[in-house]
Amino acid sequence: MLFNPISFRSVITAAAAAGYDITGGTTASFTSASINYKSHTFTGNDTLTVTSLGGASSISTQLLVVAGGGGGGWGNTAGGGGAGGLVYSGSYSLATGTYTIKVGGGGNGATTNTSGSAGASSSFDTVVAVGVLDGVIVAV
Repeated sequence: MLFNPISFRSVITAAAAAGYDITGGTTASFTSASINYKSHTFTGNDTLTVTSLGGASSISTQLLVVAGGGGGGWGNTAGGGGAGGLVYSGSYSLATGTYTIKVGGGGNGATTNTSGSAGASSSFDTVVAVGVLDGVIVAV
């Protein structure tokens, strides 16, 4: 079963980076359009812990939550599984604290002349991306 990532990234300035203490997931630093970012990506259930934001009460981050896709159907007229639902925020407010991450897996494909199973929902704190229904068999 494949898991869908949950990721957030925040703009990191040289001054702010020294005071940020954010842990959890797999981290990567990168630059895009001359802006420095740090991302935290989760491929399984976990927590994100924000201990310090360099004196700020909160920071604005980008957040992407992807749910599990549906499994494909089986048979001559079976359809492929559906894509997982997603939620994107370009300005998610992050404060100090611990955030719960739940990563929903993709649905299983059908092994008999039926539909596949639904993918599971994923969440970051209170933000939920809903898993989708199965691939559908169309009788002709």
